[in-house]
Amino acid sequence: MATHVHRVVLPLDFPAGVAPGEGKQGNVLVISRDGMDRPVLRGTALAGALRHAWAAAKGKPQHYPEVGRWFGRALEDEMSSPPSPLRVGDSVVETGEVASTMRTHNAVDRHTGAVLEQGLFSIEALPPGSRTDVVLWLHDDGAPAQAREFLAEIVSLVRAGLTLGGHTARGIGRVVVDGAARYRHFDCSDLDQQAAYLDEHHAWRGSRTLPAGGEDLASGGLDDGATLSVSFVLTVPRGEDLLVGDGQGLDCEIEPQRVRGKDGSERWRLPGSALRGVFRGWIARLAARAGQRVADSHARHTERRTQHLLLKGDDLAWGFDDPQVRKERQDRLAGAPDTVNDEITCPVMRLFGSSYAKGRLHIADALSERTVGDNHGGWAQRRAHVAVDRITGGANEGFFFSSDVLAGPVCFPVSLTVQRASETEARWLAATLRALHVGILRVGSSKAGGRLALAARPVASGPHKDLFTSIGPQEN
Repeated sequence: MATHVHRVVLPLDFPAGVAPGEGKQGNVLVISRDGMDRPVLRGTALAGALRHAWAAAKGKPQHYPEVGRWFGRALEDEMSSPPSPLRVGDSVVETGEVASTMRTHNAVDRHTGAVLEQGLFSIEALPPGSRTDVVLWLHDDGAPAQAREFLAEIVSLVRAGLTLGGHTARGIGRVVVDGAARYRHFDCSDLDQQAAYLDEHHAWRGSRTLPAGGEDLASGGLDDGATLSVSFVLTVPRGEDLLVGDGQGLDCEIEPQRVRGKDGSERWRLPGSALRGVFRGWIARLAARAGQRVADSHARHTERRTQHLLLKGDDLAWGFDDPQVRKERQDRLAGAPDTVNDEITCPVMRLFGSSYAKGRLHIADALSERTVGDNHGGWAQRRAHVAVDRITGGANEGFFFSSDVLAGPVCFPVSLTVQRASETEARWLAATLRALHVGILRVGSSKAGGRLALAARPVASGPHKDLFTSIGPQEN
């Protein structure tokens, strides 16, 4: 048994919801549950996310001794590696009276606007406002001050904008620390303290009694300003309308997305994935105009069309590399993960992520400030559509349908974070936000205008924040 045991309780909140995945059932990616059918955040998943974030913040590949010191090392034989000092248990996620929801997404070809073949999929996710209490146990024989410093760094990483669970690129999984991190140190060389630790751990392990007591653990400042955080509010301008559907309309073929949170309130949702797709397409254009090598380029698209090659999701995920190149590149990255920027030459893949490495940009789902029931001014309006024969000009039989759109001054607060953003990347993101504000870029279905604009000046912190705070919501 270790001489010292350190315990931290972290109260976590997921403002946009979370999808702690555990496999696939048919075409649906489901969440993990315990034996009582409660949704849980697996301790192994959380430990892996913390390990990756800590190694990246330290600027060290994960096989460096300092990373193995706290998170353990791969077992090469039966006697070579001790267990990880950091122990993370499963955490039950509280969702209130709201059950999990289904989300439907598809992948779109940015050149044609068409949905990719086999690009439609569904995921199960927990509602916005879901929360859990995570308990970290650190067993260590070293200096207690070093262990406390390490745990303070972990707290700072979580507060800096960590994402958990699967499908964070869809706009879910953003973590907010909802309260103080409670820390307690047990010196197990003292019999009374060892007994106190055993009692607390037994109560937590047996009846899931949350450890109480201890002192507040301040953040350790490991982030050191490396995370660019931008908060801005998008609204539907006067005379415009917006429609981002998900194929689950009740009264119409297409309806604006809405979601019920843990508190029971129902709000309109602007998916982070919709904004992410718009940002990715425009940044790819900016990078190509700057002369940088973009994997999904217009030249490659034109060449593939002449060869009658269909674009697939794997092509985008792997940067159009063939299977042999993929394997060789993966092998090199496994041995030297800090060379990812050298291996992946496409700036869009480096920022948004690929099958080689996780992306550094996260755009969270935006929920309307007011609830759906608080519909002052008739935000949701009915629209009628009909398909017209381009030869005769008459209506096609059976092609009359309706849709709902958001036409009122609905406001969506958006959270955007970038880990280790370069100045060029920040400039591209700011330019994309400006293009969205002035109306060059549109969001959602073509059955509505898709116009969004800034309701107020963005608030930003971290590197290159001035590029965003200089964008003003001038009259459109």
